[in-house]
Amino acid sequence: MHQATAASGGAAAASTAASAAATPLFSPASSGPRVQVKEGIGPKLPRPNRVRVPTRRELASYGIKLPSQREAEQRARQAERDPHYDNELLG
Repeated sequence: MHQATAASGGAAAASTAASAAATPLFSPASSGPRVQVKEGIGPKLPRPNRVRVPTRRELASYGIKLPSQREAEQRARQAERDPHYDNELLG
């Protein structure tokens, strides 16, 4: 008789575990307003136009000179070869 009660008790525990596994731990809140989801206030406006970056030629026409990457690499190589090389002579 003791084995029969243990078997029926085990079945009851298994059914309780199965029903507990079927119910989720967290459930979504009621269908009221979702407080944690932030929406933008006001009308949805289109994105502003992207800023156009001027070309090197346009900047040069305004008197702004940008150093080129190639010249910087050449100066770095020259400085590695000659420890007494001075960048100020070229600029």
